[in-house]
Amino acid sequence: MKFANHLLLVGTFFIFLLSPCTAKSDTICLINGDIISGELITLSEGLCVFSSKYGPFISLRSEEITGLFTEDDYEIKFISGEIVRGNLSRTEDDTTVLVSKNFGESKINPANIISMTRVFPSSKKDSLSHGQEQSFGKEENKSPPLDFLTGSTVLLAPGSYELGLGFSYLQSRRNNSLMNVGYFQRSAYSARKFGFTLTGRAGLYDKLEGWLTLPLTYTYIQEVSTNEYVRDTESWDLGDISLGLQYLLVPETEKSPAISVSLSVNAPTGKKKYYDSMSTWLDPLNNSSGHWDLTIGTSFVRTLDPAILFGGLSYSHSFPETIDGYNIAPGWGANGYFGFGFALNEKISIGSRLALGYQSTMEVDGITVEGSDSEPMDLSFSASYRFGDNWVVTPQVTFTLNDDAGANSFSLQVARRY
Repeated sequence: MKFANHLLLVGTFFIFLLSPCTAKSDTICLINGDIISGELITLSEGLCVFSSKYGPFISLRSEEITGLFTEDDYEIKFISGEIVRGNLSRTEDDTTVLVSKNFGESKINPANIISMTRVFPSSKKDSLSHGQEQSFGKEENKSPPLDFLTGSTVLLAPGSYELGLGFSYLQSRRNNSLMNVGYFQRSAYSARKFGFTLTGRAGLYDKLEGWLTLPLTYTYIQEVSTNEYVRDTESWDLGDISLGLQYLLVPETEKSPAISVSLSVNAPTGKKKYYDSMSTWLDPLNNSSGHWDLTIGTSFVRTLDPAILFGGLSYSHSFPETIDGYNIAPGWGANGYFGFGFALNEKISIGSRLALGYQSTMEVDGITVEGSDSEPMDLSFSASYRFGDNWVVTPQVTFTLNDDAGANSFSLQVARRY
């Protein structure tokens, strides 16, 4: 989670560059007794990003902070749901006091703060031609979307959740001229698959996040030998339902990255069939692994201003199943990925990821099928845009780098956080 805040700092980084260069000294006091002076960059979803005068940006959870003192005014949201505008002052015994024009002064516990958004002073209206008022760079009450880190770290605070609807499109097509049967005759094959995925994510406990995915696919296939021989088929099918947990094992510090561990289960609720050599054109109708899969993984996130690096490794075990009368053991799988992202401002972030994997040879009725192993590799690019108060839309393009990875794809996800 803490590393997620580091991303938030990138989105606000340029705002601070453009702010007046006056000397500031915000201060935080930590449970371990450390007192750090510098500048509060952002605090959102219980995650704080702080700029130290003597080192790089650091990220902290609210419950690690015993005292927080600011010079500027902030809009402060508490666990209770109350939102107050004011600044945080310091008493002689290092107690945090909220100073608000509406509520006066009151002692608070920084651990109860969910988010803080800096309030910039209103400037005098400029006189513009045609009587219009010009406004640039209005501060938004949101942090940059960090969706490119999904699956690499815990992004949701306890009690918050997110619902997302995803759309994906894959296409595979080939064609050849058939001069011997007609000048314009062609041999062609095309397969199109549309995916619709409902995903729910929730912050379950401190540093623990859970997710559930429900996919649905529509596939259309057409095979053309000549104009006289055309066959096609289509199918709507439920895909594999999957669920998992992710736990923030080691928070990020100034010297080390944040490390998370994950556990996921894939249920073979989709369609899986092994076709004979004459019917392999129907392969795209498959939208399932056909097996119960158990995956364990570990991932890291590291903030290196202005970029955020992330990556991970995982191991999957697939349990044998009887399909079409054959006892099939698909073998084990290993996957790894590495990527980086940037929060361009409070609304937009971009990310890229290179992924590669290995799937071992399968066994059918106890006999190893040589040559059935694979090493898929792909490269993806994504961008996330926040609109409204809690909505984020994320388009992504994935380019496959070898035949084992299948067809290129495009996906679009719209998510709402509660």
